[in-house]
Amino acid sequence: MTRKRVNLISARKKKKLTIRAVAKQLHISKSSYSNYEQGKRRPRKFIAFEICKFYNKPMTVLFSGEPLELFKVGKTRGGANDVE
Repeated sequence: MTRKRVNLISARKKKKLTIRAVAKQLHISKSSYSNYEQGKRRPRKFIAFEICKFYNKPMTVLFSGEPLELFKVGKTRGGANDVE
């Protein structure tokens, strides 16, 4: 999974935001968000949903071609369901 998520990148650029600004809004690290955009990592489901809410776009647009079941489950950060 090293294909850039161009829709995620363009959504951020359309809002004229930096990676750091988006990461701060989502309460995640800048490197994590950058890895999501670059396709190096897949966010957990709850973070992916937060990203979609932030941009007001569906998962099928921002994470096109990635089935929902591939995203790891985790209701809360550091919770029992949030282990690798």
